[in-house]
Amino acid sequence: MLWLWRLWLLVLVTSTTATIVESSRCALLFFGLVKRFPELVLPSIRKHILAHNADCDVFAHTYQLTSTTNPRNGEFGSRVEWRDIALLTNRTLFDTTASFEAARNVSVFRRYFPHQTDWHYPTSMDNMIKQWHSIERVWERMSRDAAASGRYERVGLFRSDVVCFTDIDISAHDAAIPDFEHWSGLNDRMFYGRYEHAKVWATGRFSQVDDYLRINGTGILHSESFMAFLMRDVPVQRVPVCFH
Repeated sequence: MLWLWRLWLLVLVTSTTATIVESSRCALLFFGLVKRFPELVLPSIRKHILAHNADCDVFAHTYQLTSTTNPRNGEFGSRVEWRDIALLTNRTLFDTTASFEAARNVSVFRRYFPHQTDWHYPTSMDNMIKQWHSIERVWERMSRDAAASGRYERVGLFRSDVVCFTDIDISAHDAAIPDFEHWSGLNDRMFYGRYEHAKVWATGRFSQVDDYLRINGTGILHSESFMAFLMRDVPVQRVPVCFH
């Protein structure tokens, strides 16, 4: 009878382990503009992110734009192909300029522009707010699926306009950010880790601005400094990743 007991115990442990693995769901979220996508960005995403997180669901938010201007990056009327995001996933969400402006009053944030930096007024501030909005919107898109099928345990958030050069496994760290360009704060361009930490990174920005400005006392809203404030209670890990 001892062997029957051992067999039953083995089946129980195996079944429990399978249930735990199955429940450890993950999601990859992509945000921002879609630039140089089929020829540069998408191949790097497939090689360095998707290949190492093959079981994750993929979501994206972008803006329905055909061009963009960003003097800080030397872009003036640069071409944008927003429909190319469909090459990555069909779990998408879109905004137009009109829908963004209806949701966010960028003139409010321009009052806190960091003039003593290399930012360009008002484009740099406007673009930061558009990025924040895109991050919240892709989180919203993910949450729709999570409401029906259960919460994700791990989440990675990545820009849709950068080329990756480092392999990324979102199960490797609990609260990872890139270890470069912190500018006396924390890099705000990428995150991966546990759901609860990712949620702070993705959804806490707009609600924390007033507290940041009150505590900071400078009247300036700078992206990396604000990120350090936002993630103050999260065990952030700076990891060596490369993208541009």
